[in-house]
Amino acid sequence: MNRPKATRLRLCLAIAAIAAFAVILPATASADIANSGPTPATGSVVFADPTPGAHSDITITQNYAGTYSGVPSGAPGTTGDDLKQWMLDTPAGFYGNPNAVPYDDRCTIAQSNNYVNGGVEPGTPVFNPSSPCPTTAQVGTATLTLGIDANGATGAVLSGKIYIVQSAVGIQDVPTTLFTVFTSTIPSGPAAGNQAVASTSRTQIAPVTSGPEGDYRLRSVSEGPINRPDLSAALGQAPGTTYGHIKQIVFNLKGILTNGNAFQTNPSRCGNWKSTLYASSYGTPGGTANQTTTVSGTAANGGDSNAGPYLAIDAGTVNVSCALPRPALTQTASASLTSNARGANPGLNVSINNPDADNRDRAAKLVTKLPASVSVNVNALNNVCSEAAVVADTCPAASQIGTATIKAPMLTLPQTGRVYMTKGATAGLPYLSIWVDGAIKFRLDATTRFVGASFNEIETTFDNLPQLAFEKFDVNITGGSSASSLLATRSCPLDGTSPDNGPITFSTTGWGGTTVTASSSTSLEPCFGVAKPSKIQNCVKQGKLLQVTPKGIISKAEVAKVTLLTGTKKTNVRNRATDRKLPFKFKLSMKKSKYKKNKSYYYAYKVYYKDGNTVKTKTNTFRVCK
Repeated sequence: MNRPKATRLRLCLAIAAIAAFAVILPATASADIANSGPTPATGSVVFADPTPGAHSDITITQNYAGTYSGVPSGAPGTTGDDLKQWMLDTPAGFYGNPNAVPYDDRCTIAQSNNYVNGGVEPGTPVFNPSSPCPTTAQVGTATLTLGIDANGATGAVLSGKIYIVQSAVGIQDVPTTLFTVFTSTIPSGPAAGNQAVASTSRTQIAPVTSGPEGDYRLRSVSEGPINRPDLSAALGQAPGTTYGHIKQIVFNLKGILTNGNAFQTNPSRCGNWKSTLYASSYGTPGGTANQTTTVSGTAANGGDSNAGPYLAIDAGTVNVSCALPRPALTQTASASLTSNARGANPGLNVSINNPDADNRDRAAKLVTKLPASVSVNVNALNNVCSEAAVVADTCPAASQIGTATIKAPMLTLPQTGRVYMTKGATAGLPYLSIWVDGAIKFRLDATTRFVGASFNEIETTFDNLPQLAFEKFDVNITGGSSASSLLATRSCPLDGTSPDNGPITFSTTGWGGTTVTASSSTSLEPCFGVAKPSKIQNCVKQGKLLQVTPKGIISKAEVAKVTLLTGTKKTNVRNRATDRKLPFKFKLSMKKSKYKKNKSYYYAYKVYYKDGNTVKTKTNTFRVCK
């Protein structure tokens, strides 16, 4: 004799967002797929603690309590306006960390299958799978309310536990799977009072970089199609007697797990935190007439779906006051050139660190400035990637000028990226685009321009950065080739001016509004020299002082001393005075015994550098008079 089978429901959450992954919350969908009228489908995302950067518990609610036309209660059915698939976009900047649960502590696929088609037969009155999901894998709780007829009467309210599940392909960050087990109490019969597995819900999580605000967010997508569950066992009836439809789904996900690890982190910005729900039905091809929204996403991250179009439902906006205390921006940055030679093509290594990524602010804008001694290699400008190729991600290999690596707390392995020269707004400087590959995929674009008093310092700006929490972000610009390298160092000045050798500076502004600065010194080969002294037009009176100041000394800080040389011939100028302190001024007495009236003399400078280098200028003249 067959045992009555408990109902099972398959839901699947898929979240896709750029750069940081975390546990994602299930989304809502509507039974009659309408967000207006007397019984509209609604959704909400509520933060227990809406403080920027906090590890808040969140509650996601989906209501589909409207009229279920064409859905008889006595047949399983996959027709009519019943819920088929739903999708949820959480607020931009919200992220989760699946690694808050170590991989070995998660529920295995085999364990999750015990609730569905293995171990104890689903429908056995006693809830006792042979190998249940471990408590270490639980990340939240859930409630599922099911209706039993076209008038919306409630047939069962099921409680559930949410677990994180291991990947089918081994350790994998995206998508991350959540699995919910719903149980009900048997109301009558021999097993009255015991728990039966009434439904299961499987969820995947991943990040996307597109959505209502066009920014990084987490997205949930149900696996679909959702089958109407058999409520017979839960109601103590014969199998196949009563089938339910989804009236409400509630997911409660923990910000901090029982192991003390942070599972979810709020956006670090203030302002509006908007969530959006999407739903589709089993209605005639394409769903009901209300389903008009096509949801964009990043297919490689599992953040899109082919089951659209969808009905878009406002899932609420949390208004966060900018007056609230906001998380600190603890980011640091450093950089170094791969070559100190002048007139060369150095590489550039930039490292940005944010070791306290959890509960900290994230960068919204990053501005980097190079010293004037580092410029653009004009020979490489023919290799820039066109705007069309940037959009299509088809930039030619010749336009790639480096690589990037991102390490984030929610990623098991670092993400790698490619750096390209792209067409800028002006002919002189290329822009930059960084494509990040791996578990998440996104593109970062930077503008460049010349700044500074002489407009010869390169400034690079990354603006509107995605709110991806990371521990380290490294960018390596390749050097060494005069034909393809992005950068070139300027040769020593020939006009006697000192070169601008640094530092490389950074300015980072967080989404919370705080700005931090950093700098890294450069160690380019020193330049030595001093400009030829000017001819003194007015004669110097005998017995008075010859007052001169050397002009155009290169690398003054490295100078040990400067001497003033005079003589009657260009070839026999000798040391007459020495100055060891900036700004190296001389006052030489025109003694009658050495300097005759109405006679011209030669003078020059000799500069002694601390490292032993010496530079002697060419000579010029002055005349002694009465």
